[in-house]
Amino acid sequence: MKQPKVLIGLSEVAGHYKGLKLGFERLGIKCTFVNFSEHPFSFDADDKIWPVKWIQRVDTNRRTTDSRFVRALMVLLQGLLQGLLFLRVLPGHNVFIYCANRNFIGFLDLVILRLLGKKVIYQMHGCDSRAPYIDGAYNEADLLPDSSLYRLTRIKKFILKITETFANVLVNVPPQAHLCEKEYINWLYVGLCCYPLDYEVVDHSAMNEPGKLRIVHSPSKPGAKGTPIIRDAVDTLQERGVKVDYIELIGVSNQKVIEEIRRADLVIDQIYADYAMPGFATEAAWQGKPVLICGYAVDYWPKWMKKEDLPPTHYCHPDKFEEELLRLASDAELRDRVGKRMYEYVSNNWKPEQIAANYLKVLDSPPEHWWLDPKDNSYVNGCAISEERLKLRLSNYLNHYGVKGLQLDDKQELVEEIYRFVKNN
Repeated sequence: MKQPKVLIGLSEVAGHYKGLKLGFERLGIKCTFVNFSEHPFSFDADDKIWPVKWIQRVDTNRRTTDSRFVRALMVLLQGLLQGLLFLRVLPGHNVFIYCANRNFIGFLDLVILRLLGKKVIYQMHGCDSRAPYIDGAYNEADLLPDSSLYRLTRIKKFILKITETFANVLVNVPPQAHLCEKEYINWLYVGLCCYPLDYEVVDHSAMNEPGKLRIVHSPSKPGAKGTPIIRDAVDTLQERGVKVDYIELIGVSNQKVIEEIRRADLVIDQIYADYAMPGFATEAAWQGKPVLICGYAVDYWPKWMKKEDLPPTHYCHPDKFEEELLRLASDAELRDRVGKRMYEYVSNNWKPEQIAANYLKVLDSPPEHWWLDPKDNSYVNGCAISEERLKLRLSNYLNHYGVKGLQLDDKQELVEEIYRFVKNN
């Protein structure tokens, strides 16, 4: 491939694209970062080329207005502005890394890019590809109403067919790839670029109260992240005599999050995670802070990655959360080992320039073990929802819509596994 000129976006997710832009710049590669939405956590590293600022303002108005007329007007105006921006960036870039199902002009841009011989990587982050009927992130640890699930599942399947047809490569992880039909690249081999940049962060650790375990939790969606469970477990910890200073951060800037991570003795990410080290945990890894995180997929990941390649957070089954919290709270040496292993992992594998190079590698000659087949997947526990609640709601959904509601015609074994899952009460 000739010298790459990369465009990334069209959104920001946990600071990943901010760090990725830095990575390409460190490699000496031209990179433009376009973000269509004003970011609530103040990452603000995207390129404000014309008409990006106008698009962001229109996007905010579209999302916040109560008027159907204004919303329709904003949709039209945003589409026009995004089309103009696409025409502006098209000649100067030959590699496009898209995310979060965002596009310039209703996915027509993907067709144009392929016809012009441009390279397209589509990065999936969770709800953009995860089957809605196993996704509690939409509704704070619960599923949407059955009719909404059916409609959204059909839409998502249709969008995935488009992206799989016109993108050169998809990057994803198995717990959210059930609706995919083609092989994809395992994202954890590419890496998460949630890298702390040039914040002026003052270390206030000296202000920590002596003798208290400082725990930091920063949920973007408290229900979906299991925050009520975490609060109850911290209360239980205190009842057992452990002195705790529990810090919960919601809706604050990323700079504030980094400041609090630096003061932490232990970071708790979430209860229902797809994988061991998402964005918040990665930020903690760069500060050498131990992370406790849970997810039903914990026993599946050794099937999808070599054990030595797995991110070394303290990743456990949700049922073991309270037990493992007490263990970490009582063992400073264990916390220190976990924090050090995490820092070594990101330092050796997930530096911004390494991740940027990995994205280019997936277009050229990725290692064979980076590839995964969506048919080789029996994980059905979903994300951001308890197993008990998922079984109940998924059972109701199947009673309403049956097999057609799953949109898994190419995966009979997975369909059978889902039915076994809901019947095993």
